[in-house]
Amino acid sequence: MRERISEAMSDFFVNNIEFPELIKDYDAIFEYEIYAQRAYAVMLTKSGIIDDISGKAILGGLKYVKTHLKKENLKAEYEDLYYNIEKCLIDRIGVEIGGKLHTGRSRNDIGATMNRMQVRSSLLEVMGNLLQLQEMLIKKTHNEQDIIITGYTHTQPAQPTCMGHYYMAVFNALSRDFVRLKNAFLNTNICPYGAAASLGAAFPIDREFLARVLGFDSVLENSLDCIASKDFLLEAEMAYVNLLITVSRFAQDLYMWSTYEFGLLEFGGQVAVCSSIMPQKKNAAGLEYVKSKASHPMGTLMSTLTALKNIPFTNNIDIHEALWLYDEGVAETNKALGMMKECLKYSRINKERAYKMARENFCAVTGLADMLVKECNISFEQAHYIVGTMVGEVIQNGKGTDGMTSGLLDKTAEEYLGKALGVSDKMISLALEPYCNVQSKVTFGGPQQESVENMILKAEKCSAGERIWLDEKRQFISEGYMQLGLEEEKIMQ
Repeated sequence: MRERISEAMSDFFVNNIEFPELIKDYDAIFEYEIYAQRAYAVMLTKSGIIDDISGKAILGGLKYVKTHLKKENLKAEYEDLYYNIEKCLIDRIGVEIGGKLHTGRSRNDIGATMNRMQVRSSLLEVMGNLLQLQEMLIKKTHNEQDIIITGYTHTQPAQPTCMGHYYMAVFNALSRDFVRLKNAFLNTNICPYGAAASLGAAFPIDREFLARVLGFDSVLENSLDCIASKDFLLEAEMAYVNLLITVSRFAQDLYMWSTYEFGLLEFGGQVAVCSSIMPQKKNAAGLEYVKSKASHPMGTLMSTLTALKNIPFTNNIDIHEALWLYDEGVAETNKALGMMKECLKYSRINKERAYKMARENFCAVTGLADMLVKECNISFEQAHYIVGTMVGEVIQNGKGTDGMTSGLLDKTAEEYLGKALGVSDKMISLALEPYCNVQSKVTFGGPQQESVENMILKAEKCSAGERIWLDEKRQFISEGYMQLGLEEEKIMQ
């Protein structure tokens, strides 16, 4: 295989480049490569490119390779995983027959196929873990739907809302992340096998058959595109980054709520750690792990962008280097999703504390301004001025919302409008009551009970639909492998 090259690779090249890459590929794609080798042997036989006797011998030899080629048997002098497999096969059945397996193909199209099989598998795994997180969100929403909390903007109290509305907002964002992962999968699961080095083969390679038995949805047509393109990899990595940004922002909210100062959320010891010096500490370490894990797919993406930028549109070592950090990025993405699910599972909202805060931190005063507009026939700008002035005065006097009385309202209105508004203390109290404030919302998608219940129904339907899609894709790939096994059995008889 190195006939053109008279010198052996340098020790540095072998020990620092080739061998580490070989070991990494064995761990990541050995199983996929055996599937691809079997599929190609069956295709060559069915297409009449090689005879049945050779096809049977090759398939038997590949079965031996799968069982006997272990990591400790790999040799960097054979350059890569493909050549290690070929050497093991030829040693078993001879070069006259074993050498026929490489008819009409190249390491280029084999590698491109392995990459897509690897990425599609990891996408399915991430989507499965994401669905589990979304299902946990639905469960939490059912249990905590009506709990009133303060909604924030700029980290300041804004308006009252409920946990169900908050959880469904996160669910919706995660659903869009799921769609991005689905799109990445669809653009990944297109088969490049049979494109040879990049410009096709001089043999009647049945590319449709290769795609079908390897679980691909379709054939990637242009042979150069098959080898040169790695946009599917970028799309997958960008989807992971988007996903973990969503998850990390969610984690940051819960992290902030779990502080002593907020006192809204407590985590069980299942996702907390202690301090080595401060006995009172119960640190929400699970959320810290979630947030820190988000940096890994970002690093993976930047590595890939840098590797692919400004390289020719053909095969390059740079293309293979683009996947060097991919497995780590995927692993950390899955850890973040799993840890976020655990944090949700072992979290408990302080219902009484949450309601007390919403009652006392003035977040409901927009409801008072809305009431003045409806009942007193004034503009919202006028109501905004009156209520804002009242808030400023009661805070200055060291009082809370209980200081927002009808007397203060009339005094403020007379100074600004030249007339009292005649609103009773009961009307003011009702407007400032957080639960009533939430239920007063009428716009589509708001936090009112009927709206949130509709969101939950849609979320359950969405989750069930995505679960069906995911199971169907996994089944489709499995059926391709099963068909490959049946075709093998025909040849081996």
